[in-house]
Amino acid sequence: MPKDHFIIVASPVETAKGILSAYRFWSELTEKQVWYVTPETPHQDRIKGGDQVVFFLENSTGDGGFVAHGLCSGPVAPLTGEDRAFLAELGLTQFTGRIPLLLVIYWLTDVPLAPLVPNLRFIEDKEHYTAYLRQGIVPIEKEDFELIVAQSAPDESRER
Repeated sequence: MPKDHFIIVASPVETAKGILSAYRFWSELTEKQVWYVTPETPHQDRIKGGDQVVFFLENSTGDGGFVAHGLCSGPVAPLTGEDRAFLAELGLTQFTGRIPLLLVIYWLTDVPLAPLVPNLRFIEDKEHYTAYLRQGIVPIEKEDFELIVAQSAPDESRER
């Protein structure tokens, strides 16, 4: 079965305890080798084991950078009791499913989006490029995935 490629977008999240930054949200989830989705998260039904993902952290202007890449170990599954306890600890109540991650390779530095825009195929309107990353999961072609990852320097001390 062919493997697909996706961008997983981390944005600041409103919680019962206040705003959770995109960085903290992303960091907490990837340390547990999981990503959570809501019923409205687009393209979640396309995720399967072996798919490759790159993580994008959105900043306050909607721009941002790529920070890691990884591998999904399966499709979206229901939350476990452990997931519910972890989410409650963070004050998060909106998530209903989990994407299990087999591997996350953290990068030493962020890879900014803006310099890559002219060469990314999935971004058709180069002037309004931030609009393409307003979804939680964005399907991309293998070539775009490889271009993004080629800009990175892995942090071997954090690889999980």
